Amino acid sequence: MAGMAIASSIMQGVSAGMALLGGIAQSNEERAFGEAQEAAYKQQGAAALAVAKNQAAQEKDKYRRLAASQRANLGASGIDVNQGSALDVLADTDAEGAVSAMQLLYSGELENWNARQRAAMIRAQSESRANSALLGGIMSGLTGMAETASKFSSTQPSAGNVTSSGANNYTPYLTQYGRGNNSPVR
Repeated sequence: MAGMAIASSIMQGVSAGMALLGGIAQSNEERAFGEAQEAAYKQQGAAALAVAKNQAAQEKDKYRRLAASQRANLGASGIDVNQGSALDVLADTDAEGAVSAMQLLYSGELENWNARQRAAMIRAQSESRANSALLGGIMSGLTGMAETASKFSSTQPSAGNVTSSGANNYTPYLTQYGRGNNSPVR
């Protein structure tokens, strides 16, 4: 009878240990998943910024070519491009090209910033889930160990608990295992 209780207690202890290990494993998986998502968002943001820089450079080049074409057409018409309305047209074209390029660059920087914010949010969420999994495993393990200890201690007699006849509670256990009646311990 006591052997069954001890075996049951051992199985509960093993189960508690497995629950703890499961919590640790789940925690590690959550962290790894979160880190992978975080890296993906950061990479997405960096790619958006690189695309925006490329588009801004293309936009500047487009407006540079437009201004050169305007300058050539105005010069071919006999208009002095270094003064008056012709100079204003060329200045407006240059300014428009710079603003367009800056808008593209700002858009890419904004996408990069949003992606980094999502990465930080994902990181915080995965850390929270990982900590919850770890704490859940610890709590399951501790609960199982406490139940095991409780069952194990209930199967053992308390020390010094002497009956009115002068015998202590160890006598039935000692007799059961062949050590009662002053038999030598093996």
